[in-house]
This record gives sequence, structure tokens and C-alpha cells, in this order.
Amino acid sequence: GATGCYMIQHAALLLNAGMANYILLVYGTNQKTNRNRFGGALLEEHAPYGAFNPSGPFAFAFRRHMHLYGTTEEQLATIAINQRQHAMLNPKAAQQTPITLDDYMSARYIVWPLRLFDYCYITDGGHAFILTTPERAKDLNRPSVYIRGMGRQEAFRAYETPDLVMQSFQQEAVAKMVFDMAECTTQDIQALYVQDAYSPAVIAALENYGFCPRGESGHWMQDGRIALGGELPLNVNGGQLSETYMVGWQNTCDAVRQLRRECGKRQIKDVERIMCTYTGGLREHAGALILRR
Repeated sequence: GATGCYMIQHAALLLNAGMANYILLVYGTNQKTNRNRFGGALLEEHAPYGAFNPSGPFAFAFRRHMHLYGTTEEQLATIAINQRQHAMLNPKAAQQTPITLDDYMSARYIVWPLRLFDYCYITDGGHAFILTTPERAKDLNRPSVYIRGMGRQEAFRAYETPDLVMQSFQQEAVAKMVFDMAECTTQDIQALYVQDAYSPAVIAALENYGFCPRGESGHWMQDGRIALGGELPLNVNGGQLSETYMVGWQNTCDAVRQLRRECGKRQIKDVERIMCTYTGGLREHAGALILRR
């Protein structure tokens, strides 16, 4: 996971060092045709407990959030419902059938308390970026989008914390890096893209990056706050839950389109600064970018 974020960061460093003039980053996958299961060896340490897929630890993490803070399944549903509404405005999204709270609550559990709509949607596909220096970008045909901040944090001893999947250590460290570099705060961020292989990843990002206090994301997300036109539009492409699962690449592409004012009916009005967050696997690392028009 998070490959797009880290490749962009490495490319930016190479360009800044003068080791390249233009860099092409490419990602492609046949994961749907190949019927990828995203389990097995990745979770061998969890296999004795029946967790053969990353959704198991994410379900455990959300259950812990419910226990500690009183977060409810109905509150978690806001993420999937909100992102499906965004996907319905996105012709590139794979899932465009509307879902209601009743639809969500009636859907089967996959790993309790996560339901069908809490899972990313697997497709074939690909993405590409071209990066260059600000000086060279001035002569190009398309409006420029600039990387204003970036950060990455590893966590090799993550199993020593009960909060491993919610990634508080990693994401809080990245938050300091990325906001310091961009010289801004959460109040300056006009839209947020979260790599949401499973919906609890959104809860983790909102709390760990400081958009809302720890434990309050369930309440904070309500009343259209993360919807298009709300205080913090979130995954206005539909995210991985409704657009497609591309390990974060598609979110970054859509952030660029938003900053170029190319998103039609789902265009965020007057957007100038967007943050993208990424999660690597279950525990190992986290990263983020702040992009500006």
C-alpha cells in the first residue's frame, strides 16, 4: 500500500537534487482479473486466530474504538454512504448505485463489526504521474500542482502497541513533518483524501492528523461535514470504497484534478490546498502529501 505516495516523494527528492528533469511514475494492476485475495503470507502471524485478510485487524481496531469512545456502527456507516454519494458524481467510479443507512445496516458482516460496504472495491486499472521542477512546469500546457509538504514514518516495533492498525504513532509523526514543511495547519486544508482500504482508516486519519480530537470522529463526521460542500470534503472521488482500490494512486490523481478545476459536478469550490494520507499495510508505515494549486 501507499506506493504512489512514496514514489512521488522519492521523485520529488531526485528532482530537487538535480538528478532528473522529468520523472514518469506508473502503476498498473490486473488484481480483479487475477482474483487477488490480499491475504495469506501477509498475515501469517494472525492466521492461528482466523485472520487471513487485513480486514481482520481493521475490524479489531474499530471494535476497540467502539469500546473506548462509544463509536457506533451507524456512525461508521457515514463514511461508506458519503463516499458512494461522491462516486455517483464520478464517471470513473466503479460503484455508482446509491446506498442508504438501511442498506448499510442490512448488509452482511464480513468481519464483525465491519460490513460489506466497509471494504474497498477491487478493479483492474492503472495510473500515471509526470513530475518536474516548478521552473519547467511553467512552460507546460496544463495548470501546475505543487507539492508543498510530504512525510513518511516507519514503525518497525508496531506490534508493541495495542493501537497498531489505527497508526497513531506513525500518523502523528507524519502530521508534524507534513504540516511543518507546508507551513500550514489543518485549518488550511480544504479537502482530504484518505487511503481507505477499509473504512476505519478514515477514522484513524481524521484523529491522528488532528482534524478532530481523539475518539470524537464518529460524532465529528455527521451532518454533512465530510460531504461535498461540507467543512472537509473527504474522498470526493468515492475513495477506495466506491471508486476503485489502487493502493492510493487514484486519490492522488483526483486531488490533482480537483486543484486543476477539472471535476465538473463534484468540483470543490475555490479549492487551493488538499491533503492526501496513505497507510502502508497494517502497521509498517504511514505517509502524507499536501498539494497546492
